[in-house]
Amino acid sequence: MHAVIGSFAMDRARLELQRRELEAVIMPMVKELPGFLQGYWSYEPGDSQAYSYIAFETEAQAQRLLEVVRANAVHQAGSGVAVGWLKIVEVWGQARGGQTGT
Repeated sequence: MHAVIGSFAMDRARLELQRRELEAVIMPMVKELPGFLQGYWSYEPGDSQAYSYIAFETEAQAQRLLEVVRANAVHQAGSGVAVGWLKIVEVWGQARGGQTGT
């Protein structure tokens, strides 16, 4: 399992628009990508940064999302979002509701 992790600078004046686009466009698109397992999108109001963690079955599938995000930079800028950094990482384990495993 591999995940795309990233940070994004968010324009505070456009947070409502950004959240609508996340829920109406980004999350549904990501859910349809081959190999998608789970994703988390978060926001830190103190520094106006958003963080994402999106897991896929394979590294190649994670790489595809990374390419989509980078190719979409112009639209992101128009919505007040700037990519800080993106990385693909290998997931070594997970824990949910008292369960552990990989």
